[in-house]
Amino acid sequence: MIRYKIALLGLLKEMPMHGYEINRQIEERHMRDWAKIKMASIYNNLLALNKKGLVEVRKKKIGKMPERKVYHITSRGSRELNALLKKGLSCYEGDSNAVFLLSLGFMTHLSGDKALAALNVRKNSLKVFLKQIIDIHRGLIDKIPFNWAFIIINSTNHMKTEIKNMEAVIKSVKKSAKGFKK
Repeated sequence: MIRYKIALLGLLKEMPMHGYEINRQIEERHMRDWAKIKMASIYNNLLALNKKGLVEVRKKKIGKMPERKVYHITSRGSRELNALLKKGLSCYEGDSNAVFLLSLGFMTHLSGDKALAALNVRKNSLKVFLKQIIDIHRGLIDKIPFNWAFIIINSTNHMKTEIKNMEAVIKSVKKSAKGFKK
């Protein structure tokens, strides 16, 4: 829910929006790809934010169109967003990669060949993801605000580092075959 809170409150801090506009902004910023913001969950999260007093809903009628619900961030929502942003920018959530790290720690329970195969799958998946990040954002980095450009830069650098780490782990596994299950 935290990533939805930050995404929705952040968008509404920029300006009040109806649901369709929120979806459009999420799509334009590719937040579905890198922040895993799913369209189906947006309205449920808006409802939850409304119940907590973080957003309010105002109905607005434009011309002959049906009435629309326009979401506005409240002062309480602004304070919550500020707290979430401070925490998000200052904290490292070491357990966000917990499954991989646990698997790495216990990988000697596999045969060396199976561990290598799995690590190579991960390395290749990371390379594919890096290419996707680069392809999606090619030419976009100069057209977006600097703070949004850092999302692209951070994601690209992170993937490059992950790939280097995988290559180092694979190299070590190849040298340490005797530590693995037969």
